[in-house]
Amino acid sequence: MTPSILAAHREARLACTAGEVAPQELLPITPSGSDEAYQAVIPSTSLNEEARPLICVLPGYGRRDGGLIAQVFEWSQRNGAIVLLAQAHGATWDVLCGGYGPDIAKIDLALYGLLISQEIDRSRIALAGFSDGASYALSVGMNNGDLFTHVMAYSPGFARSRVRRGHPRMFVAHGVADPILPVACSRGITEQLVQDGYDVNYCEFSGGHTVPPEIAGWGLQTLLSSPS
Repeated sequence: MTPSILAAHREARLACTAGEVAPQELLPITPSGSDEAYQAVIPSTSLNEEARPLICVLPGYGRRDGGLIAQVFEWSQRNGAIVLLAQAHGATWDVLCGGYGPDIAKIDLALYGLLISQEIDRSRIALAGFSDGASYALSVGMNNGDLFTHVMAYSPGFARSRVRRGHPRMFVAHGVADPILPVACSRGITEQLVQDGYDVNYCEFSGGHTVPPEIAGWGLQTLLSSPS
């Protein structure tokens, strides 16, 4: 499987089923050939412009999210962003188990379904992840910086990318008392991102392996900044 996720946004090749949805309802999106639906949230909040930001959220190992998902959902209602909640097929994301495979294919199709059915602001498409999901967000975001404009990585362990396209804005945050993934992980990741020419906002906080509300908010607010 190629590490490039969204062939779908470059060439209409596959579709996924997505029915009509009322504001603030959960919309199941079932990629073709999959028996597991992702969920999208279409908020009722109106923006000044017609197109909406899009955030794809990636939880960590065992679908733990450190509080990130609730913060993203709450923030999206205030700011009119569409949220896609993705889930790994197994305990964690495919690239951590040997290489890109079914997870990347399902995200590709689910995002394609939103891109063709919703008015998306193409200058504000983000990946936000926690723990293993943060590592996945960084890796996929670097591979697909021609689509993703922002990446928010909360307590990542690594960033792995053999193919790089574009330069999405990066936000990285980590607790200095994290007992699961040491803060040194994010320090090293951030140093390398800066060396590679990425625009990086980095912050450390006093907690552990979690996402405090104010830290989640700082990262999400970068999505509202003027695009480059």
